[in-house]
Amino acid sequence: MSAVPTDIAGLSSAITRVAEAVSRAYARSTKPPPEQPDPQAVRAAIDRFLEVARRMEADPGAGVLSAAEVTELGEHGLTLLEGLDGWVEELGLIPERAVLDRVFPGLAVWLGRRGATLSRLEPVVNALARLANQTFEPTELAALCDQMGEVLDAVSPVIQQDLDGLNPGRPWRVLNLNRGIAATRSHDPERMERAFEALIRNLPRDAAQFFREGMAQMEALNYPAHVRAVMERYHRAWSARTVH
Repeated sequence: MSAVPTDIAGLSSAITRVAEAVSRAYARSTKPPPEQPDPQAVRAAIDRFLEVARRMEADPGAGVLSAAEVTELGEHGLTLLEGLDGWVEELGLIPERAVLDRVFPGLAVWLGRRGATLSRLEPVVNALARLANQTFEPTELAALCDQMGEVLDAVSPVIQQDLDGLNPGRPWRVLNLNRGIAATRSHDPERMERAFEALIRNLPRDAAQFFREGMAQMEALNYPAHVRAVMERYHRAWSARTVH
């Protein structure tokens, strides 16, 4: 798996490659255009966003933005990426989809490190899930787990309240569970403990089932003993508990 870029130079390079591929495919396309801004308009708006982001990264002290302003900037940037992603989907650009799967979480991490609060979670969580499904090397899974943790830490307090508890596919729940799975697959006990403690705190109603299913995976996939020991400890602690 290619690394997730978390600097504006890397993000800009990746986004530019996607935007150029979209422009070329759009020029060749004979399909009627959908009712959305054309790729050139999307590209121009993204370029303006990236210019602001580059200035922020180059000189953090110049024209310092408040947390609310960084949050608004991030919301705008993620919305623009969704517009570009819409064209990637419309034009069937499979390699560019893989690039955006790294860009969405990379931008979310970059924003979180600068004090942004993240509310537009779904495209970021979906991208992280696809990356996790395609990643098998424990060291790469460890890095992905850390990035999931950074995204979780930046999520809006309103979303963290998890008021939409009846929707099993809500991004907040999916991200917490996927972080726990990625941590387990990284074979790193410390990462497992951090992810599991966050899961217990954020999704107490899901914890017992998560650890029960985790123990089943220990058997099915023959995890190493040090990984099994962590999962067993949490499973024992939660197997007899019922959350009301």
